[in-house]
Amino acid sequence: MCAQVQRPRHAQARDILARLQREGIYNLYHFTNVQNLPSIASHGGLFSKQTLECLGKWPCEKPGGNTLSHNLDKQNDNWDKIGLNLTAHTPMFYTLKSKNHFCFCVVSLEVATWADTFFTDTNAAAFGHKRGQGLVGLNNIDFDMVRTLLPSDPNWRKLVQAEVLVKDKIPIELIEEIGFISEASMLEGRRLWGRYNHPPFKIDKSLFADYPEQTDRLCGLPYISKVTLTDMHVSKANYRTVTSKTRFRKNAETVITAVIKLESLVGTTAKVVWGNGIESVYQFDTWNTRTWWPSTSLRDLPVGINTLRITLDDVLWATANFEVFT
Repeated sequence: MCAQVQRPRHAQARDILARLQREGIYNLYHFTNVQNLPSIASHGGLFSKQTLECLGKWPCEKPGGNTLSHNLDKQNDNWDKIGLNLTAHTPMFYTLKSKNHFCFCVVSLEVATWADTFFTDTNAAAFGHKRGQGLVGLNNIDFDMVRTLLPSDPNWRKLVQAEVLVKDKIPIELIEEIGFISEASMLEGRRLWGRYNHPPFKIDKSLFADYPEQTDRLCGLPYISKVTLTDMHVSKANYRTVTSKTRFRKNAETVITAVIKLESLVGTTAKVVWGNGIESVYQFDTWNTRTWWPSTSLRDLPVGINTLRITLDDVLWATANFEVFT
């Protein structure tokens, strides 16, 4: 049976909020694949798996977890709940981020004050975890571990994954912002979100760092920073200053070039697919920030709106529309 979303506050709501803020917790975090943004937009918020299932929308475009974790969620009474972390820097995200295009929903602490919200001391699907409500539930959390900058304690990996479990739905109004790693990622998120109103979209690299103090070093994560389309001749001398265009006159002598700034790992394979299906592929042999400028002839592109798709290791990172005219 599909539950109705209700939002009565816990009797200790004020104390819960005060405790979290005293512990240095001012937001909650939920990472998701950017391919799920259309679902979040159309449904008006984050939905639990059970709620999506009731609506006939489960699985979503890119569901998190796998068959085992989904079975554990059902066994542990998590199926009707949305899991939030108290920090963006968790082992689970660290493990998954290199093979996915993620963004972060940064959620208001208001959801922690609801009467049907639970708190767990570690991953809510883990065997033997502790869970509870109100201040009793909060007391299960080791906030020192959550705040740790450079973890050395062997228990950190377990305890930093403490969760806030919110029943059924978190409405858009309580998603304070959606954080992206780069301009290209944010533009792709905006494209996917579509015509619906959305929370502020922000570029916040610190969310994607391995640890809180590593705001610039993003270990183990290939990503695209920026894409510029141009019909200029691109070389090492001018690739930083090319003129951006979205409309191109069809001419047998002219090429269109995508100037792509990206972060690569050793072995990262980048691929662009032009509107005519022609592909450009390159594999990088070092871990570095770099710029790649694949091109194709405008002669080979159809007149009208064309779409360029850019992937890293088969993960879609950017889509750019451009017009070819005669």
